[in-house]
Formats: sequence, structure tokens, C-alpha cells
Amino acid sequence: FPNATVISIESDPKASARHLDAVVERGLWNNVVCEGSTGAAVLDNLYESPEFFRYQLLGSSVVDMLTHSARQDLAPLLGALLSTGMTTFIHMPTAAQFSLAVTTFFPFGTSTTTLRGPLYQPPRPP
Repeated sequence: FPNATVISIESDPKASARHLDAVVERGLWNNVVCEGSTGAAVLDNLYESPEFFRYQLLGSSVVDMLTHSARQDLAPLLGALLSTGMTTFIHMPTAAQFSLAVTTFFPFGTSTTTLRGPLYQPPRPP
């Protein structure tokens, strides 16, 4: 994206150094590499600033966020993040991971028999 300004925030110093080396090696002078945490303070500052991003990418997956953050802290963080950009790319779990999670937390409520009721209309052949 040669006409875009890319802001990269790396929390790991080694990853930040590798990222900066790649920027210099490729001559990507529109990429600003920052070293620091992407916690609530940074997201609050972005949310309160007048800037609005066209695209943004969340580097960690939703599963990582759920395992490293308290549930009540995750909603405000995701809300602030999603409010600062027009399009946000988030790593979602694979279908296998999602299926395993559903069957783990809802082992008895996933069969088709629970779908039968007054609102359930079985598909009809053409």
C-alpha cells in the first residue's frame, strides 16, 4: 500500500527490531514501527483522537484475547478497537476450534432435535 500510512505496534522488542529491519530493507518508508504495549491506554488514546483508520489488523487472535484478558475487560477493548477503523481484520478460530468449543460448552444442546418446535420448518425438496 504505497499511498497509505501504516502504523505497526510491536510489544516484543525482538519482533520490533525485525520489523524495522524489514521496513528499512524494503524501503517501506510509509510504515511507522512503534515498540510498546497495545493495552487499554493506547486504544483509549486512539479512540479519543480525531483519526479514523480505513483498515486495521488485530495481530492476536480472538482465542488469545479471551485467554489473556478478563471477559469484562475484553468488550471495552474490542469496542474501542472496532470504533477506530472502518474495516478491522481479526483472526478468528478455525471451524474445528469453533466446533470443539461449542461441543465443550454446550454438549447437550447441539443436536438437531433441539431445533424442532413451532418456528422450525424442515427443508423441502425442490
